[in-house]
Amino acid sequence: MITFKDVWFWHEARPVIKGASFTINTDEKVAILGPSGSGKTTILKLILGLSVADSGQVLFDGVDLASLNETKLDAIRLKFSIVFQEGALFDSLSVRENVAFYFREHTRYSFSQIEERVRMLLKTVDLESEAELMPEQLSGGMKRRVAIARSLAVSGARMNLYDEPTSGLDPVNAGIIRNLISDAAKDGRGFIVVTHEIFDALSLASRFMFLKDGQILFDGGRDAFLHSQVPQLREFLNPYRYLLDKL
Repeated sequence: MITFKDVWFWHEARPVIKGASFTINTDEKVAILGPSGSGKTTILKLILGLSVADSGQVLFDGVDLASLNETKLDAIRLKFSIVFQEGALFDSLSVRENVAFYFREHTRYSFSQIEERVRMLLKTVDLESEAELMPEQLSGGMKRRVAIARSLAVSGARMNLYDEPTSGLDPVNAGIIRNLISDAAKDGRGFIVVTHEIFDALSLASRFMFLKDGQILFDGGRDAFLHSQVPQLREFLNPYRYLLDKL
């Protein structure tokens, strides 16, 4: 369980997160939406302990992350699988080596066991034939698919975190990524997807949070989200209103 208690986070004398309070269970399917610069990605960094709240508490299963040393934080981070916006692949490693990284660093699997698991994961994301390519040789959609395969390797993860997973992708690749996100959650593992893509959120999530200027202005289900009277959220949804009214 992830809990924020009146969390404030400042960057360069500017409040990025303003008094955020919420609880998310690790089996939930949550979309965090908002315009660029609203603090969405900062929420993920606070959950992972990559950023530290200036006041308030960020807790995982009741443990305050600010009280943990780096070794204990690393153990918490392994409870999550993470896909960053640009994939964050290791440039010096091939596709196969990127996906194998977790197994080599955090398990005692034999070489043959690792190779078999990597092959199955690459098959899952339809990239078996690209196993020996380097990240620079991949399209944006391929990089995201490799990143998802690598995230699925984290066998002890309880929740998946995605930062703008379809940003900049064409409709076909965006659809592939959405399907992979949904498939990865079929084992009961929940996810948090940070996005500004309305229809990605609606196709994936059952709970919706809306941030603007560092404040959580809405937190609720699909119908309440679509028909919210929060002025800032209505403004955010207005460009899509004609299509949303048909849902």
